[in-house]
Amino acid sequence: MQVPRSAYDGLTDAINDLSGKSRELFDARFRDGLGAFVDAGGAVPPENVAALREFAIGLLDDVGGAAAEVAYSYGAEFYDAARAAAVGSPLRASPAPPNPHAANEAAVKGMIETVAKTGQVEPFAAACAARVDYVARKSCGDAVVQCAAKDPRKPRFARVPQGGETCRFCIMLASRGAVYLTEHKAGAVNHYHANCDCKVVPDFGDGIEGYDPDEWYDKWKHPEHVDR
Repeated sequence: MQVPRSAYDGLTDAINDLSGKSRELFDARFRDGLGAFVDAGGAVPPENVAALREFAIGLLDDVGGAAAEVAYSYGAEFYDAARAAAVGSPLRASPAPPNPHAANEAAVKGMIETVAKTGQVEPFAAACAARVDYVARKSCGDAVVQCAAKDPRKPRFARVPQGGETCRFCIMLASRGAVYLTEHKAGAVNHYHANCDCKVVPDFGDGIEGYDPDEWYDKWKHPEHVDR
């Protein structure tokens, strides 16, 4: 049986809700703490840049880490639902939840450069909030890939676009069909962008309802056919 579209539609709704609420929480807490780092004009003086960086890392670890853990559980639950629908039984794997600290630290050290150069905090705040979204979406995809790695059926998986904004790279990944194994996860899983609703979906042999790689291949070869 095909993996039903309702399974990954529900996952998309859950991740979008989680991401939206997590970004709002991050932004509120960031704004609450920002006064300690800016001057009377709202700029960040050079002597406060390092402290702002550490504040942002800690906040991303807290808010983003919680979002990543919940998203990971959503991904694992989705895998079980998809497997049960396709082959009659869930996997019930318990992959370890992620710890995004090292990646958050590296990302913030890069993003803080705009503050160091200009003193302006708004682009940095927006980039950090977007990071919360990225961590949640990537964590969900990672869970699907890690469940597949533990599954004796060794399903392949596809990148399935949905709504939102489908960038050219997403279209290329989707156009390849269910060809991805765990060793290919860097391209299939790690690429996300703002408003990216693509999902990593396992294929147990009968296909994925609502997903036609030929359609996406046509959109990849003929960008004028892209309607979203």
